[in-house]
Amino acid sequence: MNATKLMSPPLAASDERPTSTPMRAKDFLNALGLYLTEPVGSFLLASMAVGLKPLLIGLPGMAKTMLAQRLGEVLAPGATKTLDASTSSFDEIRGYIQPDSLREGRVQIVPGPWSVYEDRLLFVDELSRAPVYAQSRWLQLIHEHRVDGKETALEWVIAAMNPPNTEGCFGLGTATADRFHLAVQLDTVQGLGYDTLLAIANSAAFQVTDVLVDSLRPAMLTWMRDVRTCYDDLLADDISRQALNMLAVEAVLAWSKAHPWQPQGRRIVSLVKLFALTRAMLSVEHGPDNAGRLYGSQIRNVVTLGLGNIARATDAPEADTRAAIRATQTAVLPFSAHLS
Repeated sequence: MNATKLMSPPLAASDERPTSTPMRAKDFLNALGLYLTEPVGSFLLASMAVGLKPLLIGLPGMAKTMLAQRLGEVLAPGATKTLDASTSSFDEIRGYIQPDSLREGRVQIVPGPWSVYEDRLLFVDELSRAPVYAQSRWLQLIHEHRVDGKETALEWVIAAMNPPNTEGCFGLGTATADRFHLAVQLDTVQGLGYDTLLAIANSAAFQVTDVLVDSLRPAMLTWMRDVRTCYDDLLADDISRQALNMLAVEAVLAWSKAHPWQPQGRRIVSLVKLFALTRAMLSVEHGPDNAGRLYGSQIRNVVTLGLGNIARATDAPEADTRAAIRATQTAVLPFSAHLS
């Protein structure tokens, strides 16, 4: 696995310390006609900035595909692809063997229309409609950006699923779900306010124009670069890293006492990164001085994204998941002061 590629996608070169940008993640998404309940949108964009793997969970019709495509039009114009995990064939994704190459004693792969070698952003949809045995085959592509061991140019991969109780859907296998650093559950109509619903209705004819992309892309890349720089600095600082490690361990221990799903070492590492991402995101959007004050209020979101929604992706009992989120938040909150 290319760890450097996963941790730090090449957004923009800069040796400067991050400075707060005028626009926030919510502003970027709204400018693209995308309306997500905060802080969902901020966590999604920030996770892409540092190479964490997000999983979107939402009912059909919640614009998961449109979300990925519009982000792709800004971040990877002309190099974005959507694949359906329930119907896509890996023969099509890998490409086809050139028969003449076999006669010459070599194997040459000819990319097909569904190959992703030259794409930079990939959206893998309908993951929960793929049987568990097939889900595992997507892991290498989603998490390592490889197809049968062959490198691709992918920088960002977003995966999406319908809730396990949706018709024709499966819960993700525990091993598959645990590979995602965070899972974002999109709000239904009942969870959105009137103004948001009106904005969605007004965006029906929305189009991403070249003018919009040219005006939005520099600011979005700057925001993502700043989040990544703060994130890398936190993980590189010994004192901050110790505090992050303590938060993650306490969270996993508290969760394990309250929920049937027993996360292991991989989840601790994912939570370290997610706690660091949260602090970095707050520093960029609200300034370093305010980030510490706001950090405690984000603990429940981190627990929900990094533990609760991962459990929901496996079709864990909802009552157990809600109780475990509350118990874990209560246990971890006192330790968040170490990053304040």
